[in-house]
Amino acid sequence: MTTHKYNQWILSKKTSKAQKTEYYGGNLQINPEDHGTSHVSVIDEYGNGVSSTSTINRWFGATIQSRKLGIVWNDEMDDFSTPGQSNGFGFAPSKTNFIQPKKRPMSSMSPMIVYHQNSGKLKFVIGASGGSKIISAVSKPIVRVLCFNETIKQAIDAPSLHNQFTPDQTQYEDNV
Repeated sequence: MTTHKYNQWILSKKTSKAQKTEYYGGNLQINPEDHGTSHVSVIDEYGNGVSSTSTINRWFGATIQSRKLGIVWNDEMDDFSTPGQSNGFGFAPSKTNFIQPKKRPMSSMSPMIVYHQNSGKLKFVIGASGGSKIISAVSKPIVRVLCFNETIKQAIDAPSLHNQFTPDQTQYEDNV
């Protein structure tokens, strides 16, 4: 987005719909349910808040345990792409997510702390577990609270839509 010519090129690629999966290349597959992520959101009586998401990625993480402390190590390295190999969740490799020094793998983890624009006071904290559904699960209540003035409970209880490009379908949850 540094030149007008580049911006025009980007705009020329835009369509009213997402491209078919073949356009992006690779063997795209469905993402199974998440099994190793948890989230906690807390606000204390003084208005301090914490939003913390933790993961070992899959059941029993890397399946390696610390000899001294008994900690089960995570397998977050699997969140990077490896050329020619799908990851543990079945996602095809993506060149932009290949391992490089000082690089972090792509992740859906989205712990959020939301402050009031003018006062700077804490408005709410939110986050979720659920693998690829985390982003839609977190963004829906944020939008409904900030744009439609709903309470956080109303926003969370409202029906949900989720689409992550692959599989090429939209999921609806009525949350009743």
